[in-house]
Amino acid sequence: MPSYPSGVVPGEYRGRLLIRETQAGARIIRSWVYATPNRGFVRRILGHLSFTALSLMLAPLAGHQDIVFVESPPLFHGVSGALIARLLRARFVFNISDLWLESAIDMGIVRHQALIGLTRLMQNWIYRQADAITAVTRGIVARLEADPAVRCPVHLLTNGVDAAIFAHTESGRTTVRAEIGLGETFVALYAGTHGLAHGLDSILDAAKLLRERDDIRIVLAGDGAERARLFARARAESIENVIFLPNQPKERMPALLSAADACLVPLRDLPIFRGALPSKMFEAMSIGCPLILSVVGEAAELVTAAECGIVVPPEDASAIAKAITQLADDRELGAKLGAAGRAYVSRHFSREAIVDRSERIFAETLART
Repeated sequence: MPSYPSGVVPGEYRGRLLIRETQAGARIIRSWVYATPNRGFVRRILGHLSFTALSLMLAPLAGHQDIVFVESPPLFHGVSGALIARLLRARFVFNISDLWLESAIDMGIVRHQALIGLTRLMQNWIYRQADAITAVTRGIVARLEADPAVRCPVHLLTNGVDAAIFAHTESGRTTVRAEIGLGETFVALYAGTHGLAHGLDSILDAAKLLRERDDIRIVLAGDGAERARLFARARAESIENVIFLPNQPKERMPALLSAADACLVPLRDLPIFRGALPSKMFEAMSIGCPLILSVVGEAAELVTAAECGIVVPPEDASAIAKAITQLADDRELGAKLGAAGRAYVSRHFSREAIVDRSERIFAETLART
């Protein structure tokens, strides 16, 4: 049942053991899973393990398949994906959007050497079972190709955006701004998971530096492990120029992004994130919203090449505040950057192009003996 990222199962799915449904022509089988709000390492692990066990038990309901395509993280999904592929006599394609173990070590989430060793053994086993691996950034591809545990082809399969869905709408902008009470203020928006990786304290610190600017508001929309703490900190420190919104339904995101004058894309200052390419970048670019990117590495290179935003050092509140002020004081610059981003993402990261590449990767994988 769906529960990401809040860890709460929606009412229509709650208390059900098994649901079959169809979305956009795709047959979906959903089962009960241990869902818990994203607080506490042990509970999160139990949730991942419950998915692994139940997906194995229910895989035969899917019938014959040619490809088992598995998203990671969580890394445990790779275990169930590899075993399900064997069970269904299908090819196993492992899609990696984040090198979870390396990220967890860098962020200090996992410190116990025995646990790190066991997790690495599991990771290496998954890599050896894969018939193909796809990764969302060039940095991840390079690290995988240099890993001796990887013995299959590694393909770049970036995130993309459906331009037909993520397009600027003036009516959506007007509606959202009226609902939130933004008026004509300049809005810097962060929309996404409030997690340990994102360094959102720097956004609150930037907001404190902008307290005297009554014409600027920062909106944090989403949910995650850090949201409650960030909300409590903002209230305790009277950071009143920050507005917190709950996790938004997918269909509301184009209007929410349209309501923004700049989109914030931060990550913590860790080596692992130099190969990151956050998907929220593409949605904001498609809307025509300029980016304030607080990341180094591959994402910064893309924004620089596309000329679609301002790049600042990660976790640098002063630089973030300066970038927000620059765009608030120069609306023409924001419009120019936004238009450049929309053109760039349409050429290079359209959903149609990503789907075509996926099909080619699947065909190549099936053709291999």
